[in-house]
Amino acid sequence: GISGDGAHFIRPDQFEDFFWIQAELPDGQTVKLTRSGYDYTLNNYTITILGLAELGLSNDEDRWDECYIDDRDNQIDIILKGDRIAMGYLSEVHLPSGITEYGRYKPLYNPGGPGIDPDPYTPYTAPSGYSTVEVTMAINDAMVVSYEDIKTFDEILNVNDCEGGNVKEGIRKHGKILRG
Repeated sequence: GISGDGAHFIRPDQFEDFFWIQAELPDGQTVKLTRSGYDYTLNNYTITILGLAELGLSNDEDRWDECYIDDRDNQIDIILKGDRIAMGYLSEVHLPSGITEYGRYKPLYNPGGPGIDPDPYTPYTAPSGYSTVEVTMAINDAMVVSYEDIKTFDEILNVNDCEGGNVKEGIRKHGKILRG
């Protein structure tokens, strides 16, 4: 998962805490989309940022608290609604991670704290820097990921090259994904 403070998960209602989106209009003008729930008009077409999604289990509550748990896949989806043409104007997603002319933005962290016996001299996580991701228009091409057969550690150990031999070499040779 990804965390906003190294300990708690990002909630669906926190788009404005971390991100803004840049749109580029045909006349060269750029527009910053910084607020969720606001209808932006781009060249007479409308787009609204609804929030973040695919973070965790749904919640019947109108809010999320420190007990919220995400799906731990290190991916964040920004949910939009609006006109298809307006979607085509989106060019970049920004993770500013600090103070900008558009406001104060929180950094992201890899979760993973110090446990119950922390070493005071060990950095366990660090804030993200300013990041920009180019938007890929996939409205007509719903790109998918490829499938890889997932093996458990015990299944890897049962591969002939690994029995009684070098497990790391067997894993390298067979190129399997481990899930413990």
